[in-house]
Amino acid sequence: MISVLEHGVGAIAEEKIKTIAPLVEYYETEMGLGAGRLMLATNFLRDAREMQPNLTPEARAALEQAEALVVSTMIRFLGAGKEGEGCGCGEGCNCADSIQQQAQAWLDKAKNRS
Repeated sequence: MISVLEHGVGAIAEEKIKTIAPLVEYYETEMGLGAGRLMLATNFLRDAREMQPNLTPEARAALEQAEALVVSTMIRFLGAGKEGEGCGCGEGCNCADSIQQQAQAWLDKAKNRS
């Protein structure tokens, strides 16, 4: 079976993030694979918006919408365990609750820095 990460857009994306691999690994360790990567993407979008004071209103709105979309995706992704889909780690797990708490803590920290 061909891995999506070895060919096509997956391989291109993985190549582009090689330079930030230690940062990606840190976020994955702190929050888990999906949540860590989504939180890092959120932080990059926020940084891009805040570090460019001369953005056009359209560009600023686009960055804000992209950031909101990433956060919305992360929350939906993390909430999957609550809707009966589960994370697959076993019955009675509380992974979704734990990950949501971690994500909220990171969001609160990010908001306090801004």
